[in-house]
Amino acid sequence: MENIAQAIKEKAIALGYEKCGIIRISAVADYSDRLKERMSRIFLGRLQYGQFMAFAHPKKLYPWAKSIVVLVHSYAGYNIPGEFKGVYGSAYMFDDRLDENCNGFEMRKHFGEFLESMGLMTATDAKFGLTGLRWAAHKAGLGIIRRNNFFYTENGSWNHIEAWLIDGEQELIEKPALKECPDNCDKCIKSCPTGSLNRPYTMSCLKCISYITSLSAEKGLGMPSMKTSSKVGRWLYGCDACQDACPFNEGKWRRGCDFPGLDKLTGYMRPEKIMAMSYDEIAKNLAPKYWYIGANNLWKWKIDALTVMMNDFQEDYVSAIKSGMTDTNWRVRRFTKKVCKKLKI
Repeated sequence: MENIAQAIKEKAIALGYEKCGIIRISAVADYSDRLKERMSRIFLGRLQYGQFMAFAHPKKLYPWAKSIVVLVHSYAGYNIPGEFKGVYGSAYMFDDRLDENCNGFEMRKHFGEFLESMGLMTATDAKFGLTGLRWAAHKAGLGIIRRNNFFYTENGSWNHIEAWLIDGEQELIEKPALKECPDNCDKCIKSCPTGSLNRPYTMSCLKCISYITSLSAEKGLGMPSMKTSSKVGRWLYGCDACQDACPFNEGKWRRGCDFPGLDKLTGYMRPEKIMAMSYDEIAKNLAPKYWYIGANNLWKWKIDALTVMMNDFQEDYVSAIKSGMTDTNWRVRRFTKKVCKKLKI
């Protein structure tokens, strides 16, 4: 058994993963307890997190599964286009899960092929995972979860986690040598613009900027209030505030290489350009990469663009903002009126 587990880890490292561990599927059962704790601490907690309870028991959907292989790889080696630092969340800019041009996509493909070559039955989900990814990585000893809820290795929180269910009984657990967050540190909490992170290890996704600017539309929440929009600041899609503020992330972003294809998209990522594009153009140029906003909710891009231009107002934005008055989507027209009223333009 040890030889198989070690072979899996060695292959993962050879492919470019930073960390690899294996846990028994029963190890994530207490994920439901963590969810219950969080649900008890926030408003509408069950509505926000009840959907993830199934992640504690993946065996219910995959009765053959016996173990979980957990993999971590960093995205902190990419160059951040200067104009989009603090505008697009880095996890989304450097998302390689569905992008066939990226090393991460190739790593995942070849790792899956390797597991199958060993005669293992497998299952994975590149988008959202089949279990609580951060909790599984924590259980595998690959790092720790800090007070801002993010998973950290020695290279900080700038990482992607993936998990594979396998039908073999394997286990390979590390012991992280990371310092815990000091009890008196609340930098991540103070940095959260909307108060979503209001206490350690607790977060209300309904208030989270990453959620507000992307998945909120998919969940049918529509337009944020003007009060909430004013707190979003310059974030157009995603947010890194609590990670940027964390002392354990200081100096961890290495830079050095350009993310494949990002240079071809940057011209479409500016708020004024988003307002000028048709929804067909948004679907073609932005939606494939930033897929948390689905095809039926592309109007959300213009709401987010208007929010950024409202909060970081420049005279050059006036025509772009006012173009929303004649947009084909009624939500955009309504939101534009509110923005114009607030800016008195």
